[in-house]
Amino acid sequence: MGTFHSIFARILRIEAASLGYTSDFTIYDTDDSKTLINNILKDRELDTKAYPAKYILNRISMAKSALYSPEDYCDNAEIQEQDRRANKPLVGEQEVNAYYDEHQDRYILSYPIVKARFVRMRADSPKLAEVKELMASQTDEDFGLLSEIVATSAEKYGDFGGKWIDITDLAKEFGVDYGTLLALMSNSSIQYVNGDGTLDYAYISDYVRAGSIPP
Repeated sequence: MGTFHSIFARILRIEAASLGYTSDFTIYDTDDSKTLINNILKDRELDTKAYPAKYILNRISMAKSALYSPEDYCDNAEIQEQDRRANKPLVGEQEVNAYYDEHQDRYILSYPIVKARFVRMRADSPKLAEVKELMASQTDEDFGLLSEIVATSAEKYGDFGGKWIDITDLAKEFGVDYGTLLALMSNSSIQYVNGDGTLDYAYISDYVRAGSIPP
């Protein structure tokens, strides 16, 4: 018997090696995280009243949920504008990087992440083979041709090749759980024939397995 957190903490320690941890890892609570943030702020001679630890942690939590690296955070114009409007323009430049450096070994993926393109077409479409070939291409010319074909021949198309997405999100496109999706994967592609005669197909251009530190 035990609380939700205590039971799963025990499970995590038992299975720690499967995630790339040792069993003596430390779990930071909110107070621990705030202390670390305040120490980082002091090291950089920043006013903790101007940069409250709670605000910094909220921004870091947002970045982690969106799978943003420190570089992604700093390069995102919308995020930087939000910080400027909040009079905290140094968040991306210093605190996120420092926190990430302190915790890099803790950024472990619970599920695989992928860069992918997805299409749903009739399984007997004469354009299907060409679409599969074009989905694996990286040239602008082929991408333009692909866009033209799927606009008229596909029932659904999604291009996730420019960003990392959780594989569970790709599984939703197929209407299956992510374990089933992984079982369907062959080399760099996944395909599944639906009962209505359509075929779901995904080309995976990049893949990072669960238990890894995200790129």
